[in-house]
Amino acid sequence: MNESEYWKNRRKQALARALARGPEGGGVSQVDADEGYLYRPGQLLLGRGAVDELRSETQSSRVRPVESLNARFEDRGVDLQAWSIPSDVRLTALQRTLAPRAEAVGSHVALNHVFAGEWVYQGGPATEPHLAPELPAPGRIDLTSSEPVLAVLDTGVTDPAHPYFADALLDEMADDVDVLDEDHNRYLDTEAGHGTFICGLAQRVAPGLALEQRKVLTPNGFGDDLSVALGVAETTAPVINLSLGGYTRDNRRPRALRAALAALDPSRVVVAAAGNNGHSRRFWPAAFHEVIAVAAYDSANGRTADFSNYGPWVDVCAPGVSLHSSFVDGRRGDASDDPTFSGWAAWSGTSFAAPLVAAEIARRVAAASGRSAQEVADEFLGELGDLPDDGYGRRYEPETNVRLADVSSGV
Repeated sequence: MNESEYWKNRRKQALARALARGPEGGGVSQVDADEGYLYRPGQLLLGRGAVDELRSETQSSRVRPVESLNARFEDRGVDLQAWSIPSDVRLTALQRTLAPRAEAVGSHVALNHVFAGEWVYQGGPATEPHLAPELPAPGRIDLTSSEPVLAVLDTGVTDPAHPYFADALLDEMADDVDVLDEDHNRYLDTEAGHGTFICGLAQRVAPGLALEQRKVLTPNGFGDDLSVALGVAETTAPVINLSLGGYTRDNRRPRALRAALAALDPSRVVVAAAGNNGHSRRFWPAAFHEVIAVAAYDSANGRTADFSNYGPWVDVCAPGVSLHSSFVDGRRGDASDDPTFSGWAAWSGTSFAAPLVAAEIARRVAAASGRSAQEVADEFLGELGDLPDDGYGRRYEPETNVRLADVSSGV
């Protein structure tokens, strides 16, 4: 079995395990494996104005709000409620019935779509990570700010965090640790180390950049509209990086993130990966007009990456092939030739192109006096020139070479 087939099988196995779990265990349901979408079973997302419609339709005491989550959204002015729906109710049919009635009263009812940092239908790494040499220690670097400037919403980071960026984490939370082996098979899960890799890339672009990190994905790469939206709502940094995403029913904007972005201070900036499916279908949250969507190219030859999504909704194209960054320790599988990682890796995907753009904007924000992140981002995009017609956005070339220099090592 070649590498790509092995990697695809690993991701399929992770999806199969998620599909087998129930709603209480973070389960996933799937509609059409090729062109469809994933969603959380047993959950609906409602605007406050649609609650009466739900109760009237179901007339069941087992339909109940998720009070703890709903209070957190309400505290941040986000019009969103999560409701638990019994497993004997056909969720997709109920949502279709309620949606037009909710819209008629100015509200909404939606599925809780599942997002991923990676897997077979894409959204994160286009390949598995490869061994890479240790990067030189950055030396003594003063933080660019006393408050976080860039928020990384991802798989979390290890405890203790990787020394390459540990001093830059100003909001490391105990519940946001990347557990690495969620399925207890003694090997790294398919997306273990994803958040660690991204934080390292941010430091490569902007040494000393003060970071905030939150865990919104499992080590197998699964999160959802609700968890990501809550992360966005609760972050404080002016720039947010989302190296994750997914597709939705009828390609409509995911409701929780739509509400969270609407409540976000307009001076803040959100950057997201365009996805690794190699086509133009809108990939969320990157496809929101208020989000900077980042595609990928190979800085070794200047060509756009064949895995990268594209389309008129993409804003920037950044390096995303064989990037070199911090990683976790451990083996990826049980094959005799599976490598053992020791803190460093090279990895490819739009997941890693996005933080290069986010970190560059955050670096400029930290250096700017009295200017908002949105003003800085607008200036940055303007420097990249007019938007071309090729669907990959304006091209960004970092001053730092973040690509693994020695590609002869099998990367």
